[in-house]
Amino acid sequence: MTRLGKLFTLLSVCALFTMLVGAAYAGRAAEEPAATTAAEVSTLAIEIPMKNGPFTVPAAWPRTEVSAHVPVPSALPGQVSAVRLMPRLVDNKVQVKVYALYGDVSNITSCEEWKQLKSSFLGEYTAGSGEEFAIKELSGLGVSFGEKPLSVRVVPMKVKPRVVQSDPIIVTACQCAGCGGLSCCPDNGKCIRCGDCGSACCTINES
Repeated sequence: MTRLGKLFTLLSVCALFTMLVGAAYAGRAAEEPAATTAAEVSTLAIEIPMKNGPFTVPAAWPRTEVSAHVPVPSALPGQVSAVRLMPRLVDNKVQVKVYALYGDVSNITSCEEWKQLKSSFLGEYTAGSGEEFAIKELSGLGVSFGEKPLSVRVVPMKVKPRVVQSDPIIVTACQCAGCGGLSCCPDNGKCIRCGDCGSACCTINES
């Protein structure tokens, strides 16, 4: 075989190998649904006034559970140590379930650890954008956040959802909360400390 013939044979083998590898990756891509990032959409969040700026937590969408945990200043042993607020979108409004929590909250890092604390259900509130409510039940438990009761305001918010192409339902990734100018983005099943405001937690139900 001449040198030119050998070179032609080698180039043919390389081309065939490239085609096979490309086909294999194309098949794999077809099997695994790709995730794409959608444009920003408008949603609602709760805003809790705090000393160093508002604590802003997006309301949960379908398949998602979101909670904000606000520590009680100077809480004594046996007293309420934190307040849990669970905001969820319901008919263009935000429904917020509120719980009083008891126990040490200083080293909690996961949603499950928060759930293991002793809790007392205080009530459920529903508000639309621009509306505000005060959690007056806390005063009866000796909880004080200053001169006024702990209040919550519903505000508009922009988020970027994650869309799975094989599923027509939007599956949201955990959205970022905020404390003043600080952005706090919890991973799925985790909680993240958000400055001096408290902790933000998120769990996505994949089923």
